[in-house]
Amino acid sequence: MADRRPSAWAVAKRDALQIAEQLWTHGMPSGPNGRYAPFLPYFWGIWNFSKNKPAAKSLLVRLSQRASAEKMVAASAGYDLPSFVSFTDFKTWAEEGPPKGTLYHYPNPHNHQILSAGAAPAPPRIAHQIYNQAIQTKMVVRFKQGEPMEKTLAWAESEIEGFMRT
Repeated sequence: MADRRPSAWAVAKRDALQIAEQLWTHGMPSGPNGRYAPFLPYFWGIWNFSKNKPAAKSLLVRLSQRASAEKMVAASAGYDLPSFVSFTDFKTWAEEGPPKGTLYHYPNPHNHQILSAGAAPAPPRIAHQIYNQAIQTKMVVRFKQGEPMEKTLAWAESEIEGFMRT
C-alpha cells in the first residue's frame, strides 16, 4: 500500500503496527507537464498591536532556524513539513519507521516534484475557496464514481464561477 501523505501511516503506526509496516510513502504520479506535488506553506506573523514585538520577533527568528525546524519535524515523527524547501533533507524522514525509510520521499528530498500551492495559479481569493471547499478532491470522487469527465469539469466550472461572483 502507498500514500502521498503519511496520514494513513501515522494512524496505522498508532493503532495497527502490523499495517504500518506494509505502508510506503511515494511521490505523486507524473503527468504530461511534470510531477506536481501539493504544497501549502504556513508562516507565522506578529500582530501590529502586539505588546512585545521584539520578543515575538526573536521567537520567530528562533523557530525559523534549521535546528529548531529539525526538532519540530522529529517531534512530529516526520509528519509536519517545514516551510523551507532547503529544510527537506532532515534525517527524520530517512530513519522513521516502520518500515525504516517509509517517509523518505514525503518531503521531496530529491526535488523530483514541482511543489504547487493548492489551486494555483488561481487568484488567492478563488484558490482559497477551491481549497477550503475541496473542489479538486470532489472532482476526483465524482469522476471515480463514474461521472463523465465533461460533466465533472462542467460542475467544477460552475462552482468556481460561483466563487468569482462573491
